[in-house]
Parts: sequence; structure tokens; C-alpha cells
Amino acid sequence: MQAIAGNRVRAAWRWAYAATFLALAGCAVATPLALESTGTGLPGGTTIAFSSDDKPGGDQARWGEALMRAFAARSLRVDATGRYLADYAVSFRDAEGGLTTSTTAADAKSIDWQARPRKPHVLDGCDARRMRATLVLLDRESGAQVYRGEGEATACDFADGALDDVAEALVADALGRFAG
Repeated sequence: MQAIAGNRVRAAWRWAYAATFLALAGCAVATPLALESTGTGLPGGTTIAFSSDDKPGGDQARWGEALMRAFAARSLRVDATGRYLADYAVSFRDAEGGLTTSTTAADAKSIDWQARPRKPHVLDGCDARRMRATLVLLDRESGAQVYRGEGEATACDFADGALDDVAEALVADALGRFAG
């Protein structure tokens, strides 16, 4: 009788460990958004024009729509005649690959990484993906680049809500840089 009770307890603990492992599996992947930007920024209350021939439903179109929502949330109008032109790009890749401009590095330690490769972890519940999103704003009157921002994050999936978060961060950064 005690052997049966002991087996049940061990089985319960195994299930508890398995459930905990599965619950934590997705937690190891997500990384916070890393933002880098340059430029004087964008003044508030301006009109933005978008340059795009995006394929409907594609990643680029989803990114453009997220940016349009972010501009609208900040009371900026999107119109084809806007003074500022928004150019943008988004890419998704396996997080185990990195980005570098080093072509003549003597060894792995001397590589100048723009995005360091991510090592897989035991608790990963998926194949980690890395998103890199760019927003460039040009003044159509002067031709000057007033803002260039890049955001990068790692997650299992980048649904529209995740794209919205990155778009909002880049638009807020572009407006926050304006020295007027």
C-alpha cells in the first residue's frame, strides 16, 4: 500500500516538474527592445507621407501599418503630400545568426557585432526569432534625413501587437529627439 502511495507521489512530482518546465519554456526567449537612433527628430503636429509598394499581408506591409497606427496615436497625420517622408524596413531571422560588418576579423573575439548571435537555451519553447525594424524620416523640402531609428528584439513570435510596440517606441523616439 505504501509503495503505491509512494509511486503516486513520485508521479505527481514528475508531472509538477514537467508542467513547470513547460510553463517556463517560453520565458527564456523574449528580450527587451534595443533601440538605436540618430538625427534631430521630428516636430509634433506634422504630416507624414509613406513611400511604399508593400505586398498586402506581407511583413513589410504589417510593419508599415503598425507605423501608421503609431503616428496616428501621436496625432500626426499620414498623407501623400506630407512634408516628411517615412521610409521603413523590417526583417525577421533566426536569432542564432548575428549581424556584423567585420569582414577581416582575425578571430571570433575581434568581430564587431551589430547584433550578436543568441545561443539556444534549455528552456526555449520555440526557435527564437529576431526582428530588426528601421524607420527613416526625410525632410522632403531640404532632402535631409531628420531621423533614423532601429529597433531589435527577440521572441518566439512577432504578432501585430509586438510590431505595434516597436513602432510606438520608434515614433516616440523620433518625436522626443526634436530640438525645435
